[in-house]
Amino acid sequence: MRKKTNKLDNFFDYINLGKQERKIYKFLLLKKESTIKQIKGGLKLSEKTIRTQLKNLMTLGFINRKIVENGRLKYVYYTENISISWKNLKKKIQKIIKELSI
Repeated sequence: MRKKTNKLDNFFDYINLGKQERKIYKFLLLKKESTIKQIKGGLKLSEKTIRTQLKNLMTLGFINRKIVENGRLKYVYYTENISISWKNLKKKIQKIIKELSI
């Protein structure tokens, strides 16, 4: 697992992913899926920080969320496959390059 973690950290360094985003992403990799409350309990981060970082990770395409009804509606967050995440990021970069070239 250590070798995979190093590769993942190298990838995160390459795209300049922050410390808290990395912690949340790795937490979700281990847990498969979690609510904000579960992430907060596991990582001891503020809810505001978690919400901000989850939004950033979703924008990058690294995580996604689904609505779960368990007495009340709530979001459950989960990681996307890393190869899919990389393809999503690549598409976004290509789109930005294309827009800048016009």
